[in-house]
Amino acid sequence: MIARIEPARIELFDTGLRSPLFDDLYHSGSGALNQARHVFLGGNGLPERFARAERFCILETGFGLGLNFLATVQAWRRYAPADARLDYFAVEKHPLRAGDLAQVLSRFPDCAADAEELVARWPWLMSGVYRLEFAAGRVALTLVFADVLEGLGEFEAEADAVYLDGFAPSKNPAMWSPEVFAQIARLTRPGATLATYTVAAGVRDALTSAGFAVEKRAGLPPKRSMLVARAPGTWAARLPEGGETLVIGCGYAGALVAERLVRHGQQVRLLERRSGPAQEISGNPAGLLLPALNPSDTASAQLSRAALSFALQRVQEGLGAVAKGAWGACGVLQIAALDEEFDKMRDLIATLGVPPELARLVDAAEAACLAGGPVPRGGLWYERGAWIHPAAVVEAALRSAGEALRLRYDTSVARLVREGNEWCALDGQGACLARASRVVLAPGNGLAAFAQAEGIRLITARGQLSYLPQATRALPVAVCGDGYAVPLPAGGVLLGTTFDRDEDPNLRVSDHEKNLRRVAALLPGLVPEVEANTLSGRVGFRATSPDRLPYVGELPRWHTQGPQIEREPGLYVLAGLGARGLVWAPLAAELIACQIARDPLPVAKSIVAAIDPARVLLRRKARRGAL
Repeated sequence: MIARIEPARIELFDTGLRSPLFDDLYHSGSGALNQARHVFLGGNGLPERFARAERFCILETGFGLGLNFLATVQAWRRYAPADARLDYFAVEKHPLRAGDLAQVLSRFPDCAADAEELVARWPWLMSGVYRLEFAAGRVALTLVFADVLEGLGEFEAEADAVYLDGFAPSKNPAMWSPEVFAQIARLTRPGATLATYTVAAGVRDALTSAGFAVEKRAGLPPKRSMLVARAPGTWAARLPEGGETLVIGCGYAGALVAERLVRHGQQVRLLERRSGPAQEISGNPAGLLLPALNPSDTASAQLSRAALSFALQRVQEGLGAVAKGAWGACGVLQIAALDEEFDKMRDLIATLGVPPELARLVDAAEAACLAGGPVPRGGLWYERGAWIHPAAVVEAALRSAGEALRLRYDTSVARLVREGNEWCALDGQGACLARASRVVLAPGNGLAAFAQAEGIRLITARGQLSYLPQATRALPVAVCGDGYAVPLPAGGVLLGTTFDRDEDPNLRVSDHEKNLRRVAALLPGLVPEVEANTLSGRVGFRATSPDRLPYVGELPRWHTQGPQIEREPGLYVLAGLGARGLVWAPLAAELIACQIARDPLPVAKSIVAAIDPARVLLRRKARRGAL
């Protein structure tokens, strides 16, 4: 996907909304909500089907104003069982800006509450796949900002119903091409239904060629007709994937994956070798949430912006019941280390077309205003950046999981063995601690203990934080660059962090001195005269992969012969999160939960492949010419 996208331009008038780009109206003269309910919900028989569905997936081509989605959420709340889940996937090449979306949706008071939530969660306008949650997690909206054909190609889902929307075929033929309909056919379940407002002959023929049985129905006046279609086969409501999943490790990643599994209908048993949660790197007082931008828009950069969007949503909602001071939405200022780096930042923003709500270039004067004092040069301002207390997120995740989670501390798993269709977690004496058909390994730096993960290489880095009890001035935002400084709610500033390749768990005065020097250069005048040996701090160890991407997914069998990759059935890993773990882990946990529950995935297929633990084996086979 290309990072830069062109937002929709709109022209508002008393009775409707027009797109100058396509010279067409966004909805019929009878009204957008009426069209949504008659054509798309009614054409797919959704109120009736919702009533007997525990899992339902809808695919829409052309998200537009979001009114089809909002009408669907209303119907889902009214007709679906209380514990049912709706997945709604939509592709949109030209999304509206958040301000324009808010202005348009203010015209529809019938869906005001849901519209307000949609605007609040609206992603930044860069290409990619973004997952948004509504109705206390019962509804997942996955938006793909991309060309329709490219976007559909990145989906991996089985839709029960399709909303074939978009501007008229004569105005936007790319939306109605045979190639698009072939992708839709790939993404639908047997017996899935489809509805659209148009009866154009080319659309009917293309749908028929793609294997759909097509018929006309009465349209929404003033249109006389509309189309409905059905995929081959018989539709049956999909049941959730039940059972219990075992999670090993109760740090930030393990707790999040446990909570996500519960959200997806799983019973979870969680084993932790220490006496409580978040005892290792997750016990740090604070960490930063900010994106990773790259001029080549690498897989890491794409994952970063999708994961940041999801992480901010989860933190904002999940920390509601946790004590104040668990996070701060203060924004993050990244100071360029050198003048040359500032020039690269300017080029980066221009090349990628980064929207200001994600990142904005600021000169030294504006940066100093944001930081509350002098800075050496300008940099990037992440308005929606934040700091969080990881242990508070862990606490919130465990509370959210509720009674569906069984948690046991002081329980060390020495190894896993496969017995029949189950995995058995053994202690050091060979006694079975727990059995489950599915296991998620999230033990942080303890992954090497498991033979099934032998092919995963992790590089461990030691990091030391320093706590400065009092600065010379207030620090209104978090600041990073060569080092970082985070203002803490109880007072003082957290300074960080060193990166070393050793295993010393003890605080070092020399590292305190290093943190003081770096932050003093980053924020001149902030650090008072202080003896480094009087400071407190914390040492942690981060594990990352050689390619700086996490390992997320089902483990392969490392000694697989031939071109096909065999998997360790039901054995998943979440590891190698490195310095970006606070951003990546919430979305990675959602991905694993979806894989286990067989729900539609929250990220693009290309990203799933990029973070698949089997990539190690695939590269090895490619080098040997075995693929």
